[in-house]
Amino acid sequence: MIAAACSSIFPAGAELVTGQTLTQPITLSSDFTLPESFFDGQIVKVDIGLGPMNARGVLVAEPL
Repeated sequence: MIAAACSSIFPAGAELVTGQTLTQPITLSSDFTLPESFFDGQIVKVDIGLGPMNARGVLVAEPL
């Protein structure tokens, strides 16, 4: 598994998929793990703590 972290900033006025509109900005930070095959180009479901998210890894350069 690959340890990962993500921070997302949602501005005030953003509309959520539930139809609600944010009245103030929100920053969400999550630590999660990715499968070793993450960079094979397949879409994988990742649990970010607030629910599942679909993700796909693409290498844009060879690792150092």
